[in-house]
Amino acid sequence: MKFQETRLLWWHWLLIPALAIVGWYCSSSGPGGPGNTNQQAPQFSLQNLDGKTVSLKDFGNKVIIVDFWATWCGPCRMEIPRLNQLYLDNKEKGLQIIGVSMDDVKQFLLKNRVDYPVLMGNEEVANDFGGVEGLPTKFVIDRSGKVIRKLVGYQVSELEKTIRELLG
Repeated sequence: MKFQETRLLWWHWLLIPALAIVGWYCSSSGPGGPGNTNQQAPQFSLQNLDGKTVSLKDFGNKVIIVDFWATWCGPCRMEIPRLNQLYLDNKEKGLQIIGVSMDDVKQFLLKNRVDYPVLMGNEEVANDFGGVEGLPTKFVIDRSGKVIRKLVGYQVSELEKTIRELLG
């Protein structure tokens, strides 16, 4: 193989993964990217673990994180302690976290502490938010009811930064 052909092959091996990473970043959390939707949050009603119907409107004029997750998802489980702490540190400032479980979570919650409400999710609610490509996926809703951020994957540091900006 000639030197120029080898160099061109190396560029392909570097360029394709780099473009994939940039695309993922822009779609999930990049400033000004599609992850910043600024659209009205869908109004949903789901059941909590006691069978009571809970609606988004029940949480009023708060900054809300809607976290789609599942018990089989390792990154979802890893972020729960940090979400607990984020919630406990900021709930008096107007933060509400709502866990939306995409699987049966009852046994998991008997053994693991989650300080914020957990609702039983479904595909309809996920689709109402524009789709959930992977878990965990978090939607940040501002006090006016607009989804201002979508974060896909384990991105708790980015979430904390966004919450600090919104809560002041």
